Amino acid sequence: MSATESREARAAARASHEANPVLTIDHVSVDYLAQRTVHAVKDVSLTLGRGEILGLAGESGCGKSTLAYAINRLLKPPAVVSSGTISFHSREGYTIDLGSLHGDDLRAFRWDRISMVFQGAMNSLNPVISIRAQLEDVFTTHRPEMSKKERRERCGELLERVGVDRSRLRSFPHELSGGMRQRVMIAMAMALDPQVMIMDEPTTALDVVVQREILREITRLRAELGFAVIFITHDLPLLLEISDRIAVMREGEIVELGGAVDVYTNPQHEYTKRLLASFPRLTGERGDFARGSHDRTAGSHEAHASNDGRGAE
Repeated sequence: MSATESREARAAARASHEANPVLTIDHVSVDYLAQRTVHAVKDVSLTLGRGEILGLAGESGCGKSTLAYAINRLLKPPAVVSSGTISFHSREGYTIDLGSLHGDDLRAFRWDRISMVFQGAMNSLNPVISIRAQLEDVFTTHRPEMSKKERRERCGELLERVGVDRSRLRSFPHELSGGMRQRVMIAMAMALDPQVMIMDEPTTALDVVVQREILREITRLRAELGFAVIFITHDLPLLLEISDRIAVMREGEIVELGGAVDVYTNPQHEYTKRLLASFPRLTGERGDFARGSHDRTAGSHEAHASNDGRGAE
């Protein structure tokens, strides 16, 4: 592929989120109404393309998780969405204003259209209930018409899809390794074939080998199933490996947003430049940290551009 073709492919990948959006965040702000009001998220606007992996990077406390909870309507007092709208664009062709959902409508929407892998997900499983029972609970709640046999077969398929043997359905969480528990949580999040999956630091506390395996699974599943991902982490090099675009967040604001290759090779904001320069490697200059080559990251963009629209099928 020539340099011109490569640039065109990356441009197509960047433009896809505007041509075929699945989620639109429009001037959203979130405040914590304590004795002194904390402006945790400030006037954030983002568009998530169908089938896109959007990385959300930033230091601890910058508002990444608060934004994720706002999207899924999981904020608890004293947190409130003080302004803005969040809209979900279904593949069936209609749009839902998430702020208008309440009660049963909101419960039916969550996990079915937008699911979430929570921060510290390895500890999110109930320690005294088997993996089978916890997976089946998703179908019992959201797909009550399914028979017991259908639920059990589907649970086994989900585990195998994330690389866990279905015999582990009989296991309890403490009998699984950290990586396997994380895979179970990803299986649970994709159980109802959601169109958007929010992953809040899903590889935290995993060793680098298991991290690599989890990232590979996420990329593969996105390619197979066509769901979009908002991947939240403070690990910018990790995002450069898997993301189509990256948003850099600081003190509640998006200070930079662009294609992953562009953010790596030509950062615009001073904070992004300092983030890139802060990661050393065993050899080479400070900031020369990418786990793979720049070309491999670019190749990921080209592949996404050539497969654009898969999630809309």
